[in-house]
Amino acid sequence: MSSWERAWMINFDPNHVYRCVIPLEISLKRKTAKGLTFYEVDFKNHDSPDEWDYCWLVPRGTLPCVWHDPAAPLPPWNPQHEQLYRQGIAAQMAKMSTSTNRLEGELDYGRNAKIVYLFLVRRAVRDPATGKFSSLLIVRTASNLPWNCIEEEESADTSESTSGTEGGGSEGGDDDLFGELGDPINDGTAHGNPK
Repeated sequence: MSSWERAWMINFDPNHVYRCVIPLEISLKRKTAKGLTFYEVDFKNHDSPDEWDYCWLVPRGTLPCVWHDPAAPLPPWNPQHEQLYRQGIAAQMAKMSTSTNRLEGELDYGRNAKIVYLFLVRRAVRDPATGKFSSLLIVRTASNLPWNCIEEEESADTSESTSGTEGGGSEGGDDDLFGELGDPINDGTAHGNPK
C-alpha cells in the first residue's frame, strides 16, 4: 500500500476544486491497467462531480515532497489559520519543481479541461498537543500550461521594473515553476489532512 492510499479530509476548497460541501472525505485508490499504475479519487458519499469520474492520477517526479521549513510546520487546520496555510502553501509550491513526487491528471469539463496536481507534503503539520507530525495534501488545478503563465508574468515583470515599482519580479524566482503561477489558493488549490 502506498502513502497515497488513505482517507483524506479536504478542509479548505475556496475555488470549488471539488464543487462539494467542505469538509469532504476522499480516498485515493491505486489501480493498474495495461501496465500503467494510476490512482482514482473515491468520494465518501459516492457523489463525485462529473469531471472527477474519469480522472486517472499518474505518479510523476522522484524527489520526496517534504515541508519546506522543518522548524515551522503548520498547526492542525482551523479556519483561524487560513492565512498561515496560504503563506505556507505558497512557500511550499515555490520550492517544488517538475522533479517533485506528485500525482498528475486531467479533469474533463466537456469542452474544457484542467490539469490537476496532488502533492503529499510530508511533515507539514504538527499537532502542538501531541508533537506528532502529519502530511498535508495539496490539490492544485490549472487551465493554462505553466509556460503560458510564465510568459505572461515575465512581460508583467518588465513593465513593473520600467515603471519603478518596488519588488518587481515573480514571487518564487526565475527557476521556480509553481512560484510563478500566482497565489496557489486563488488559482485553485485545496488542501487536506489524513483522516
